[in-house]
Amino acid sequence: MLQVLQNIGDLGTGNLIPSPPPPPFPPPFPSAYSSVGSSTKSTKIVASSAAAGSVSLLGIVAFVGFLIRRRMRKRKLFSTDIAAIEVIPTSPALPTEGLYIFTKAELKQATNGYDDRLLLGSGGAGKVYLGKLPSGHQVAIKRIYREKKLSEFYREVEVLAKLRHRNLTTLVGYCLGERDEHALVYEYMAGGNLARALAGEVGLPWTRRLHIAAEVAAGLAYLHDFLEGAVVHRDVKPTNILLTEDSTAKLSDFGVSRIVPPEGSHVSTEVRGTLGYVDPESFSVGHVSETADVYSFGVVLLELVTGMKAVVPTPSGGAESIVHAARAAVAATSDVAVIVDRRLGPSWDRPTIRSTFELARRCVKPYKEERPAMREVLSELRAFVADLEARIDGGTVAALSSVTEGGMSPSPSPMSTTTEEQTWSGSDSCS
Repeated sequence: MLQVLQNIGDLGTGNLIPSPPPPPFPPPFPSAYSSVGSSTKSTKIVASSAAAGSVSLLGIVAFVGFLIRRRMRKRKLFSTDIAAIEVIPTSPALPTEGLYIFTKAELKQATNGYDDRLLLGSGGAGKVYLGKLPSGHQVAIKRIYREKKLSEFYREVEVLAKLRHRNLTTLVGYCLGERDEHALVYEYMAGGNLARALAGEVGLPWTRRLHIAAEVAAGLAYLHDFLEGAVVHRDVKPTNILLTEDSTAKLSDFGVSRIVPPEGSHVSTEVRGTLGYVDPESFSVGHVSETADVYSFGVVLLELVTGMKAVVPTPSGGAESIVHAARAAVAATSDVAVIVDRRLGPSWDRPTIRSTFELARRCVKPYKEERPAMREVLSELRAFVADLEARIDGGTVAALSSVTEGGMSPSPSPMSTTTEEQTWSGSDSCS
């Protein structure tokens, strides 16, 4: 919380708003039972009081009708495609504690009027800009420009306001505007995302990849063990794994996440996610649980080992999942070396790469009951990291890296990494 306030800097605390006070009570109606001195005077007072009461009642009815019509107009203007969410921009339902409520003017100033030169990226919900606060701190500002994505805006604020973990991105604040003026403000991650880091000509060294895997697993284990109910991210993929300047990994984008109540094992909902990362069982039955995230994370582990994308081209011109491609390649040769990312060169470590590959295979089992829990995945990955670092300190990793079992050298990965990512929901195919 202290860090959030420091980041705001000269903007001050004026926009850290408490809940609005309740409206004042209306004045009492005129009484028809005033003290009188004669029956005639009493009759006149009763008659005049009744008339005044009727006028007051008509005025109140008219005023209530005006409020209802205005509320209906606002609901129509700001309605979303999710019927369960009927929040209007002035609603006090969104959390404010620990978050800064930005104005439109503050965000325009921070981005030089949303200058295209400060554009960090864009997606289905909107565009993300690099912003600079008066204190000098940099932030990432996601501007929501599609009305049907407003439900994701509300959900992300509600979820991230409850979560605090070093491997989850921090929500600094938000802006409630009209139509395309909603915005989410996050801490800026100078290292970009994991997908971009893996796509580079050099890529990432295996030691760093293994650390990133353990860090993402720590974030997911925290979500799945959350006290108010397991938080299912539903879109775990490299583009949603952001890196700090020193490559610390943080999970981002909670717009399609769901909270499973402690008494429930799953929630029934429209399946959301990205082609290649979606749990096939969740897709077929329409139920979402923590095991869906475990499957997606298993795909990410395979990408870290192979350098391939989640969907890879086939020799016949089609496409298949990395899950099937990697499994088939290793089964044909009985050697994990055939799928190792060739950009790792001699720096890869056979024992931990094989262990990571086997863990990934368990995560992507077709039936959710066969998959490990994220806390178990985290425990194993931390053990892999400790083993690798111990052997690096002991000077034994270099020999293991350059000489494989049986005297074979690691082969280049035979599969391409150029397939485009496709996001889908509901009726889209994942075959």
